Amino acid sequence: MKKVTALLTAAILLLNLSACQGKDETKDTAGAETTQAVMETVTYFHGDDTAERILSETAEISQCTPQALMDLLSDKGVLPEKVTVRSCQTEDDVLTLDLSREFAQAAQSLGTAGEYVLMGSVVNTFLTAFEADSMYILVEGKVLSTGHDVYDYPLNFYYE
Repeated sequence: MKKVTALLTAAILLLNLSACQGKDETKDTAGAETTQAVMETVTYFHGDDTAERILSETAEISQCTPQALMDLLSDKGVLPEKVTVRSCQTEDDVLTLDLSREFAQAAQSLGTAGEYVLMGSVVNTFLTAFEADSMYILVEGKVLSTGHDVYDYPLNFYYE
């Protein structure tokens, strides 16, 4: 009986995994199969117009990957330039995100309030998407230093 339960559980898991591949098979009115992309809803964070508060909104992306989240933040105007994700790892609910130098340039170009909103937007977006407790942000494999702060400590969710 335990083998049957284990096999059924494995089969259900495989079906669920194959269902999360970003495609949805449907039949059109003529009975032919069509493939439609399944979009994922994610929560992203951004500053208000006065850079005093961090707000949240939802958006649809094709796949929730670290680069897709950075592209979303760029498309929504949170990041002034395209930022490349070099790596993203999670260990014990701590996320380590290594970004390209464009991220450091963006953070260094802002004042204190703008930097706070930028960092909070990225941190909150990634902690929410990957359900992590805290995270480190590196740039080109090194600790991010902006002139306002040296981010050599774990970053937690930013609140107002």
